[in-house]
Amino acid sequence: MVQRREHALLMAVAISHVVVLASAASASPVSEDAPLGPRAMALGEALRGAATGSLATSLNPAGIGLTRAYVIEGILAATPGADAKAAAVSICDSVTARVGACIYYDFFRNEPSSGKRRTHEAGIALALPFSESFHVGITQKYVHLTGPEGEGGKKGYLLDAGLVMRAGSMLNLALVGYNLVGSDERYYPLGVGGGISVFPGAKWMISADGQWDLDGETGRYGAGLEYFVASSSEQGIPLRLGVIYDEKGSATHVTGGVGFVTSRVALDLAARRQVDGGSDFSLQVGLRMFLPNS
Repeated sequence: MVQRREHALLMAVAISHVVVLASAASASPVSEDAPLGPRAMALGEALRGAATGSLATSLNPAGIGLTRAYVIEGILAATPGADAKAAAVSICDSVTARVGACIYYDFFRNEPSSGKRRTHEAGIALALPFSESFHVGITQKYVHLTGPEGEGGKKGYLLDAGLVMRAGSMLNLALVGYNLVGSDERYYPLGVGGGISVFPGAKWMISADGQWDLDGETGRYGAGLEYFVASSSEQGIPLRLGVIYDEKGSATHVTGGVGFVTSRVALDLAARRQVDGGSDFSLQVGLRMFLPNS
């Protein structure tokens, strides 16, 4: 127990140093337009410490092994004011082998007056639990981004890596490096993220995250609260609230969402409204199917 506490303290100190060093650090390492999923959106994008299922492919690959599940997930997202749409599909398996895996494909499109952009991204995330309390993972992906005329694009291989440390049943600490291989200052800058997820009870989760562009001068911070209203031992309704502050444009967003979860299927809805520095409004919906894992 003492050793676990010492490990947790070291991890917390490491994350705090990352916050201090990188927060002084134009594009986000994880784009706010990417289809992170309604669970992440509703919780202020603050799920690096609890990035299960498809969240592992974008937020933290180490999260695959936090739960034992075989899940197929589809996501649709839209930001009407920016004429932006996105879709994602993933299959994650942390049951069949010791190394958990997710394969995924994301598509993003927007057509502002300045010119349209298209992004195709496909990859695989892998995670290995060294113990119940220490998980590491990597995401390998190939992206093909076509930007507005005259602004170029991006085509090539990228690599993310992350870890999660569990300090007992009430606290998860996360650290993630984004675009460690193949970074691009314009579209995929080198970045780092950190997060803390706290579980004060069986029905509650409180989380706080940050991500920072090491090639630029901005950070993006989020926090969220989830309460699970259980209607039976087999199903329930998660209620989610969050807030995001993005130093780029000094933009503040409020987020919220609701879901319906059973032992075999889950439906999640989320919305994000910019309340300072603009008025963007985004919606996401996701469907998860849990396959038998025994």
